[in-house]
Parts: sequence; C-alpha cells; structure tokens
Amino acid sequence: MARFDYDAGQSLFFDEERFTFPLSGSVTSGGRIPTGSRSFTNLYVDLAEQERAGSKPHAVLLDSDGQIVLDVPARATGAYGHLATHAGEPVESLRWRRKGGTSGSPYMECWVRYADHDDEEMEGRSFRYGQLFLDTETTGLDPAHDEILQLAIVDGEGRVVWDRKYKPTRHTVWPEAQAVHHISPESVRKCPAIQSDLEEIQSILDSAEHMYAFNAPFDFAFLGNLGLHCDRERTHDTMREYARKAHGREYIKLTEAAKEVGYSYKPHDAKADCIATMQVQRSVDGKLVMTSDDFAKRDMKPCDIKTMRRKWIVYWVLLAVTVVFVALVFASLWMLIPAVLLAFFTWSQAHSNELQAQINEAAGLPAGREQKRLLPSKSRHAR
Repeated sequence: MARFDYDAGQSLFFDEERFTFPLSGSVTSGGRIPTGSRSFTNLYVDLAEQERAGSKPHAVLLDSDGQIVLDVPARATGAYGHLATHAGEPVESLRWRRKGGTSGSPYMECWVRYADHDDEEMEGRSFRYGQLFLDTETTGLDPAHDEILQLAIVDGEGRVVWDRKYKPTRHTVWPEAQAVHHISPESVRKCPAIQSDLEEIQSILDSAEHMYAFNAPFDFAFLGNLGLHCDRERTHDTMREYARKAHGREYIKLTEAAKEVGYSYKPHDAKADCIATMQVQRSVDGKLVMTSDDFAKRDMKPCDIKTMRRKWIVYWVLLAVTVVFVALVFASLWMLIPAVLLAFFTWSQAHSNELQAQINEAAGLPAGREQKRLLPSKSRHAR
C-alpha cells in the first residue's frame, strides 16, 4: 500500500515551515548533534559571526536567555538558507525529529512557526465553541493530489456546524473512494468547489478553543493544502488519544473505537463520522456517551417544553373524562384500573415512537435504532 506524506500538508495547516539538514556534525544544538524529537518555544533567529577569518556567520536559533538551541553553518545550505532569510525574527515554536535517509544516512527534520502579529491579537480571545470535531471524505488518500468531496464539523454536543459537499476541480472520477463513501461524481456535479467556502471554513476553525479529528494528520493535511490553518496547540487527534488510553497503541479504526464506547452508526459519511469522533472523545475525557435522551434534551427549546405541558394537561383532562364515563356506564369502580393503564400505554407508545424518530434523524442514526448509555470500562480497555 502506498505511503503518503501528510506532514507537509499538516505543517501548512499549523502555519509551520519545514526544512531538513544532514547529521554530519555540521549542525549542532548547544555544541551537540541533536537527537530524538524535541520541541521549543519563544526563540529568535540571529546570524552569529565566526572567529575564523573568511567564514560566513552561522544561522542560530536562540532561547530567551540567549542560549543556542540550533546552530546552522552555511554549508548546510538548505537549513541555512531558510533561517538566514528570517534573521532577526521571533520564532513561536521549533520542533525537530531524527529520521533515516533513503541512503541510510540519518537527518533531522525541522518545523518552525514564526511569530505573527495576528497571534498577539488572538491572545486572550474568547472562543464561540469549546470543542469542534471535523471530518472529510475525499477522492483518495494523497493530500497533495486528491481533493475534498465532503467536509463536516460538529460541536461538542453533536450539533452540526458545517456539512457540505463539493465538486472537485481536478478529478472527474474516483472509483476506489466512491466504493467506500458512496459519493459519486453525479451527486456532486452541481455542488460548488470548496475554494468558494474557504473564508467561512477558516472563520469556523478560528472560533474553536479545541479542534478534533480522528486520524487528524489525514484531514489536517488536506485542509492545509487548501491554505486553511489552525494553531497546533488547539488541535487534537482523537484516534491516538483513545488508542493510547484504551489499548496502549497508536492506531484504531473509528468504527471499532465507537463500538467499544457503546455507539453504533453508519460510517463513511463526514457528519456521521464527526458525531462518532465526538462520542469517542467523550470517552477519552471521562464523560458518558450521549444517548437518545441527551440528544433530545440538547435540542429541546422553551417553546417545546410549553407545548409538551399543554399536551399533558389536555391528555389528563381527556383521560379523566374517559374514566368517569367508563365507570358510569359499567357502574363498576374496578374498571378504572384497566381504563387508566390502557390509555396511558397507548399515549406513551405513540409519543415515544414519534420522539425517537426525530432523535435518530438529528443524531444521524439508522431508523429504529436507539443508543444505549454505556460507561467507559477500564477493564474492558486494559491491555
């Protein structure tokens, strides 16, 4: 199976710039070759003059105490050229990790996010949503080549914030992907291109204190390649959070995770997958999975409550009249009991079926299926 690069698109989504350098001893961190994976914040770029005559200044990243975090000489041309163009600029974050090269020589991969004046304006802001969950359906698995067919976003209680389908601009058919999500070229023929909605989508991304996705690098890479972005600190990968907590590993399918937390649904629709991701994240956060009753209470409006009270009053008046009539006709008080039970059972069944149908439609569940409330079980999730 082909492996695709999600790091590049995800870096764009996080407003990070990427560069690499070889581990040849020419690049050091505090006098040592950097190893492993590390992250830094609040740095700045400078050009450090060298004592040796004729040597070019090194491009260095310094922390707030003036200590060198990364020292890049001119012979590391790619990394040096990148940093030298940003000399004097503040750096919000730096990450690096050691990787193995195709020729067997290891190298370091770096992501730098430069401080932006807009970031200072965003500090202390209030968010409209505490949690948002997003999911995409695409023409394929390669974020550098394939395109988004559907994007959905729901809030922390499963309310739909965004759910639209799009006509791709570079693809006319996608048979393998269509076999999974059943979005055909004909079904999106009259849909707009996603580029027309980027401003609105970005506004939604900016409104979330925490943004979640299941196998987040996939979705974030597609969004990043469209020019959309979000702070890394506000993003979460529900798949990895749940898999680590429940099974001590990195990967799990959304359908499996949802089943384990007690939520069943029809997968491979962006909105349905968003709600499933929300349910799994609730388990990660130590909350109960939302049930049909929870969805009903969520959508209940004051006017709905008043209407329901009026229905109850009318019902009980009619029931009282019926009971009195039956008692008078049959001149027997014992007939009150079956009359009351029969009337109550008939009304409650009709009301329950109508309410359940509305709940299932709102929650994206198959007709006639009701969710059960299940507590996340520690013993069930233990390795």
